[in-house]
Amino acid sequence: MKDQQLPDVETKAAFARRLGCSRQNIQKLVARGLPLDRRGNVVIADALAWVSANVGKPGNAPVDSAAPGIVEAKTQLILLQCEKAGMEIARLRGDLIPRHEAATQIRAAIRTLRDGVLRIPDRHAGELAADLGVDRTIMAARLEEMLRNALLAIVDVPRPPYWELEALAKRPMPWESGGLDFEGVER
Repeated sequence: MKDQQLPDVETKAAFARRLGCSRQNIQKLVARGLPLDRRGNVVIADALAWVSANVGKPGNAPVDSAAPGIVEAKTQLILLQCEKAGMEIARLRGDLIPRHEAATQIRAAIRTLRDGVLRIPDRHAGELAADLGVDRTIMAARLEEMLRNALLAIVDVPRPPYWELEALAKRPMPWESGGLDFEGVER
């Protein structure tokens, strides 16, 4: 992935686009303390943290004061969009990788570990047999049997549902599925 330069600051209008709200809402947030630099631009990382900490919390006025149900929905939307923007920044910086890529790398590491464990009898049976005064072939066979049984016992341990790549492909993030759905939002 190309190393992209991410801006540290952006205009209020750009920040409004990032959150998917109006510039007027950003102005209301600025009046409540949204962090700006000395030139009046939004400090992105600080502003995202501020929005997460301050928008919709008890004792804070909502961004907009329309009907109560709409206010709650708008507040939840802004918080989700703030979280999405933070995740996108982390992804662009290389702090996050796709789930399927992580699962693939974990599986490769486990295969490497398994192969290393299964090579132990060939590598160390002679040494152990000499130390214990037993036949090398018997020692190698017994070690292999014990290690295979241990690996088979691990296979029987239930795996979490996110382990399978197929399951990962079926669980897109809310913004990957074409929009935010408030009915299915998990908190």
